[in-house]
Amino acid sequence: MAIWTARDMPQQDGKRVLVTGGVAGIGFQVAKAMGEKGARVLIASRDVGKGARALAEVRAAVPAGEFSFGRLD
Repeated sequence: MAIWTARDMPQQDGKRVLVTGGVAGIGFQVAKAMGEKGARVLIASRDVGKGARALAEVRAAVPAGEFSFGRLD
């Protein structure tokens, strides 16, 4: 069985992506991978503090990426 990785994902230039739960775990990794592939990523979470930390971390990891944070409840 083949294993799918983020490297297998096509370029996402021009796409806008909303990632709920993007402040940690799988959601964070999805947000990062989508940014690496050129998507504009909105990370959504209830916790503004965690959102700020995740945003800083993902921007440091992918400097050319377009990331923002939105609080959702």
